[in-house]
Amino acid sequence: MVFIVLSKNVHVKKVLIFLILIVSLLELLSISSSIIGFECNLYNIEVDKDDYYPNEIIKIDAFWALNYNPLNEEAYIQVKISDEFDTVIWNSSKYDSIGNFTENWNISINSLNLTLKNYTQYLYIKFVSIHHKFGMDIVSNLLETIQVKIQKRIPLCQLIGFRDNISYGEILFFQARFFDNFIENSSFLNNQLIIFLIRSNNSIIFQSNFTTNYLGIIDISISSDHHLSFGENKLIFILVNNNVYNDSEFQYEVFMEKGHVFIDVINFKEDLGKEEDLIIELYYYYFFNNTEYPLENQYIELVILNDQNTTYTQVCNTDQFGLLSVTVPHELMASNKEINELKLNIIFNGTLYLENKTLSLNLNININEVESVNQLNIIMFISISAIILITSLVILFKFKRVKKKVLPEIIIRY
Repeated sequence: MVFIVLSKNVHVKKVLIFLILIVSLLELLSISSSIIGFECNLYNIEVDKDDYYPNEIIKIDAFWALNYNPLNEEAYIQVKISDEFDTVIWNSSKYDSIGNFTENWNISINSLNLTLKNYTQYLYIKFVSIHHKFGMDIVSNLLETIQVKIQKRIPLCQLIGFRDNISYGEILFFQARFFDNFIENSSFLNNQLIIFLIRSNNSIIFQSNFTTNYLGIIDISISSDHHLSFGENKLIFILVNNNVYNDSEFQYEVFMEKGHVFIDVINFKEDLGKEEDLIIELYYYYFFNNTEYPLENQYIELVILNDQNTTYTQVCNTDQFGLLSVTVPHELMASNKEINELKLNIIFNGTLYLENKTLSLNLNININEVESVNQLNIIMFISISAIILITSLVILFKFKRVKKKVLPEIIIRY
């Protein structure tokens, strides 16, 4: 009996083991029947646009399906970005899950460390499937390639409050604004390095670096006595070695002339009598940094002309207050009785920094004034003499008449 029981138990175990093997085999067959082998289908891959600037983000969306038998092979998909030389500069993770999937990637162009030496560079976005069946070579399949263009931005420059002409002694204040109008609503070049230099006669006479503010603006102050030369000066703004913007140079011109001299007439008579001296009093001054200064101790030449012919010259000086006083005796102007109108040129020949300045005045001399006075005096003298003479005769006549009335009353007796 014991033997029979043991035989039955052994038989049951064998049956159970067999059943387990059958079930396992059926499961393997079921799995194998559900896998048709390696297959990768890319349904769609796209980017948000074709052209990018270096400080933008490339957005990639992809939809694919991947199937393979993990028992005897491995597979995955991957997105790669390469340059013109087919050098991979970015790649995604490996996606080896079986089934249908959608994925998106946001790639900062700045993180790609592009050189952009030619200001424009093409990149290639590739969707690749990798399949490796055990015991065989790895196979890589390129399913899709998208070309995108990366180009540097083109900056623009605008000057605010700028003047292209300046006099010595003035200060030129203005602003330079840098922006990019290729972007909607404009974009300011904030926190960008700008090299500013001034060139005159092919030489750099001033150079400095500026950084734009949040509005893309730098403030410039140019002093005429420190930063400029007389004549034409070129103001140059340079943007260089920038990862986002093209190397650019913006050039403007400003012309500096000598400082202006001003003259105020304090004392001058346009009409003089023949025996009156000519007296001229003038005030010379100029401005430097918006402050008035007298023209001290400078030579001034007085030239008197008659019909373009010089009849008198005199050189004198302004004093420490910028005042000029000139006196010309009347004898020097009345030597020719035919002269009744003169032209005065008061000439300042300028300095290294101040302009030439000539003041022209017209002078009228009444050469008949003395003769008219003498004639009037003679007439008055004659008139008064005549009046006196007539009065005397009248008185004398009356006196004689009185004497005639007395004589008849005299009786002579012998």
